[in-house]
Amino acid sequence: MILQQTVVPPYIDIILFVVLLVAFSSDTYHHSNHIGRSIQDSLMMLSVCLLIFILFILFYKMIIIFSELLRGHVENAHDLISLLTNLNFNSHSWILISITVCSLLLQSINLNQNIYRASLDIVTSSPLTMCWAFFSSLILVDLINMFHCRVSTVATIFSSGGLDPGTAMACSYFYGYLKILLPASGGIDRKGILHAMETYEGNHNVKIPVKKLFILIPSSSYIPPDLREISSDWLESAQMLDTVAIDRAGVKNRTYHNTIYILHSKGPNEKKTGIAIHLAVEGATPLKTFSETQHSVHRYAPLYREFNQEIIHNFYTTLKDLLEDNPDCRDYCELVYYEDNVDGHHVNPAHVLLERLAKYNVRA
Repeated sequence: MILQQTVVPPYIDIILFVVLLVAFSSDTYHHSNHIGRSIQDSLMMLSVCLLIFILFILFYKMIIIFSELLRGHVENAHDLISLLTNLNFNSHSWILISITVCSLLLQSINLNQNIYRASLDIVTSSPLTMCWAFFSSLILVDLINMFHCRVSTVATIFSSGGLDPGTAMACSYFYGYLKILLPASGGIDRKGILHAMETYEGNHNVKIPVKKLFILIPSSSYIPPDLREISSDWLESAQMLDTVAIDRAGVKNRTYHNTIYILHSKGPNEKKTGIAIHLAVEGATPLKTFSETQHSVHRYAPLYREFNQEIIHNFYTTLKDLLEDNPDCRDYCELVYYEDNVDGHHVNPAHVLLERLAKYNVRA
């Protein structure tokens, strides 16, 4: 679900800031009756309030980091770096932070006393001064968009409470496909993917070392019709597993099936020395549709392209949670989320699968 954002014109903030600054300076001059002292006090209180806002925003961003860590959304160093990058300040914010810190340091040296005590004296003599400084700082922080970061933008655009596009895709995919295909809970005519793999082994006299459905979730969302294309022939399609046919939503005998791929452990040029590993592998089909949606001309396509990685990551984490919450499915499915483009270089999903298979002690 996409939320429409209300944008306040920048000139409104500028006008408000100027008005507040004039009122602020007038108030300090009224109490000091000295222009130099008035400017010094105004600058000090403005710097102190800006520092308070900066510390508050830093604290807010630290909470986001710990929240992401606790929810298990950071699984490796790359995820952590991506999160920290998305929480970074913009260039205008860094300039304001530098000016604020330098201003406070210089004033501390000139006053030859603690900034806290000096600002407290000003507030005590004129409480209204603190109010002017507070609202002036707030307008300035909003004007340069210091509160902005990619994480908060995503939270604003995609509504909370499990209604973002990635979560919706994951729920549809799980209940409309995996929940039907994976578990051995459909009676004699539908014994689940484990039975289908065992039947395949008997019919073709091969061994499937890990009896799970491996679902590829590339960060770019690109999945071709044949996995051979993105694996440089390391993955080669073999045969389909038995087809499951059920009546669903008015469609009689709707079919569901999976493909067994042969993973050449040493690549297509070393078939004789390598090992042919049979696996049930496929890409997450909603991502194929999502990729096509991004390249369409409808109004939300640019938004989906900009937040592609966040949507896909939400799809992955939600799907992982759904599998964990369903014991009849989680043992028969392996989600393989990976960055398919690192520093401009394509990542071969076959190599990712080999690393995953090593955890199951599959000799390659």
